[in-house]
Amino acid sequence: MTTIKWEEWGDETFARAKDEGRAVFLWITYRGCRACAQMEEESFANPKMAEKINAQFVPIRIDRDEHPDINRHFQRVFGVMLGKEDGWPLTLFLAPDRTPLYVAAYVPDEARDGMMGLETLLDLVAKKYAEDPEEFARKGKEALEQLAPKQSIEATQIDPDTLSKILSKQIVDVYDSKHGGYGETPKHHHVALLMAALELHAYAGEVEPLHSLRHTLDSMLEAPIWDEEAGGFYCCTLDEAWQTPQKRKSLAENAILAFVLIRADQALGGAAPHYREAAYRIGDWALRSMKDPASGLCISGVIDGEDDPRIFTASNALIAMALLVLARSEERYRPDALELLHRLMESMLSGFQLRHQLGTPDTTTYLVDYAALGLALLSAYDLTKNEHFLATAGEMAGAAIRRFYDRGFWAVGDGEWSDPTVFIDTSLPSPAAAITHVLHRLSKELDEDYAPFVHQTLAVASYQLMRRPIAKAGMAEVALQVYGEGRG
Repeated sequence: MTTIKWEEWGDETFARAKDEGRAVFLWITYRGCRACAQMEEESFANPKMAEKINAQFVPIRIDRDEHPDINRHFQRVFGVMLGKEDGWPLTLFLAPDRTPLYVAAYVPDEARDGMMGLETLLDLVAKKYAEDPEEFARKGKEALEQLAPKQSIEATQIDPDTLSKILSKQIVDVYDSKHGGYGETPKHHHVALLMAALELHAYAGEVEPLHSLRHTLDSMLEAPIWDEEAGGFYCCTLDEAWQTPQKRKSLAENAILAFVLIRADQALGGAAPHYREAAYRIGDWALRSMKDPASGLCISGVIDGEDDPRIFTASNALIAMALLVLARSEERYRPDALELLHRLMESMLSGFQLRHQLGTPDTTTYLVDYAALGLALLSAYDLTKNEHFLATAGEMAGAAIRRFYDRGFWAVGDGEWSDPTVFIDTSLPSPAAAITHVLHRLSKELDEDYAPFVHQTLAVASYQLMRRPIAKAGMAEVALQVYGEGRG
């Protein structure tokens, strides 16, 4: 039976596409994506479709979690060319020089609901590329020009009082007052908004965002999106009332949610002990069910009851951070948290270079890993007051600056696609927000020389922050901490 001959991303593959006069069929997916699985079942498992893809294109398959730089680059391309936000899967056709020719998300096997069928699309793209590849690439080149780093930035003054009012209103505007949560279905946790709601309360005593957070947490804990049997939250729900969760649990998302639950109980003066107990259950789930016996690290999550055995630096750093926070009120987490952090640095750190994923030859490094490890190290310092952790956080921050920083902009990674990060949050707060938080802490507790990097980053983000901070809630949270100090 004919199957798609997926190739590796790299110069050799694109050189072969050029030599053979074929475009590249690029498919970006992730584990647990229902639309991705549907497209695989409908189209890629069809021998006729596989034969057509192999004959007309050079196919490449990318996992978004393993290659966040490639994913981020083409998500930005997708946004510019279609005017839409992130889509998965991403279905793209590229010229051999990597210029995008055509972009889409999920493509059905046959035409329906106003969408072109994949077989028709394959024939159309192959025909247009054969007839006039230069003309076909024109819109893609225009998109790349739009995405090119600007020589100057639009900066404005960040006024924390105004920022807090704008952000508070925007959070309340998207809050589901009936079921809790934010935005439309499929409904996600939006942890960056939950953390921003806590910061708004701490900064200005904002009541409505805190109410929205409390309603959201209570609704999720009482619904099937919370795994009552094992502990931990599923990634999202297909309905408004949190009743039909996708059966995928992310270690990284649950780590942040445990942190949110602890902070929420603190913000409420200890009046929500069920939040603290839920956070403990997340910690127990991670230590009991997510530990890989061979490495002592944690796997990335669970999909439909099956373990996702991949081990990533960022997700381990975030769960270590959460466990270290839990250890401040529950001593039993302390040895496991510190041991996990030790194992992480022993396994993933060589000199000042962090591996992204355990057991792969890829040497590309990513900002998200340095930022997450910095957060974990600062949490270890908060727990132990051991200055070694603070100094190591400073070393990691310095390595991140050298690898990813350029005049207020932060690159996603140091590989082929070193696009500046947008400050927009995804399922987690943006890596740029996380590293800026780390640098701000270090500027106060280790060396004030980190402060200019914080202020320049916020200057780059300022124009967007003062207009639509809800999309950059992680960075808005940092801005309130930096410019609102002494208040709250």
